[in-house]
Amino acid sequence: MKMNPESYYIQKGENMKRNMLAVLATSIILSTFLVPGVSGAAEVGKSKVTILASAQKAAALSSVSIVVDGKASTVRALQTGGTTLYAVRDLASALHVALEAEQGNIYLYGGQPLHVIQFQPNVKSYQADGVTLEFTQAPVSKNGVLYVELDALVTALGGERTTDKGELQFARYKKLDGDFSAPRWNASGKAVVTRTSDAGIQVYAFNPTTAEYQQLSANEDAADLAVSPDGKWGAYTDANSQLHLIDLASGSTQTWGSDSSVKTDLSWSPDSKLLYFAQGDKQEKIASINLDAGTVKTIVNDKVENKSNIRIAADGKTLLYAVSITGVAKNDADSTEDSLTIDYTNAGDQLYILDTSVKEGKPVQITTGKDNKLYASLLNDGRVVYVSADPDGTANANLSAITISDKKTTILVDDIDVTVAALSASGQLFVAGTSKDGSTKLYEVKADGKKNVLYSTSGTITELTPSANGTSIAAIEDGSAIVISEGKATKLSK
Repeated sequence: MKMNPESYYIQKGENMKRNMLAVLATSIILSTFLVPGVSGAAEVGKSKVTILASAQKAAALSSVSIVVDGKASTVRALQTGGTTLYAVRDLASALHVALEAEQGNIYLYGGQPLHVIQFQPNVKSYQADGVTLEFTQAPVSKNGVLYVELDALVTALGGERTTDKGELQFARYKKLDGDFSAPRWNASGKAVVTRTSDAGIQVYAFNPTTAEYQQLSANEDAADLAVSPDGKWGAYTDANSQLHLIDLASGSTQTWGSDSSVKTDLSWSPDSKLLYFAQGDKQEKIASINLDAGTVKTIVNDKVENKSNIRIAADGKTLLYAVSITGVAKNDADSTEDSLTIDYTNAGDQLYILDTSVKEGKPVQITTGKDNKLYASLLNDGRVVYVSADPDGTANANLSAITISDKKTTILVDDIDVTVAALSASGQLFVAGTSKDGSTKLYEVKADGKKNVLYSTSGTITELTPSANGTSIAAIEDGSAIVISEGKATKLSK
């Protein structure tokens, strides 16, 4: 005997979630209807055109096109009582959900998380995850085909209509609202993004095509987690400086080791085996964690404070980091309050390089300017590239590159006010900023400064992370999460 939807959801839901995509990849499960007046399931592989032609001939019904996640499907439609109803079997196929019928009840299973819908022909009330709701028009069976309201089913299955212009365009997964940040990529090609909303802070993995999402963490400490280059792990520390690792496929979290030293600015080695971090209450050290061996090793201990923005070159040897130099307090011999002054002559951000392959090697300062140096990365040709921003904000920020050997600086991009830059694992360089016409341009920048526009928008891009091969870019535009590919942006959130 069929359970009620709520019990079924609790007992069987998790198993169905794991198996749903594999089943739907081959066919939609259509069980034989036991409802009087409703035909049995269509034979798997039978032509939709043949089914449509047969239905229209028998019932003289119309057909319409609905678009779900950008893909159009033909669906039989029935006008009744001033309302348009749609063939439930066609909707199940278009929405990629499972359909069953048993003992007078129709069941639909789908969505993420799994939703269970139960209804009957000629009955206005229906069950959505155990909650009783009502259709505007009761489902109708005509000529062996059952028809039902479209919007009600889409909403109950966790989807939404994507246009208010009357077209039948839908998304299977209702987009999340809130403020989004920290876009990253996991090993399966999903965009990992942090969401801040009234519900708190969570980390989600989004399918970049369908916007289907999975919550990975609801721990606010994980908001700025560092993702390993292989996309398998996210790393973060809690208030007690304890290191935690998140499996970015399942969302399971494990605690690593017992080291309680202060850790900030986590950054992975290219082979995803080491975690580098600024260590100490004043970030006066740089250390690394070998996740396999379970050891912590000090890399830099020169007592210079305020280290941050650690990066490791593709060769795994060259270490890049920034030091924020603050003002120096000066006063007279008596240390009176009136004599106290702050000297900002040498204040600002400076970049340092360390060759970790050299035994007892010393960090080398490669910049001296007073400009703010943001989003610094190591190019495959050995240069350091960074966004150079005027500390007073009176001039546009540019993208600069500096040669380590002679400290010669070259400006690569200066025709936009650069806001963010990022380097893919394969070495492609991307930059976004505001152009003279007020729009935001996203460029791919070559080593010689030549660039091509990948995307243009009236919004503002504040963060971006390219996929490993640089073919897609996860970004934050006006607080929303998007994925840019082939010049087009797919919104993952509201």
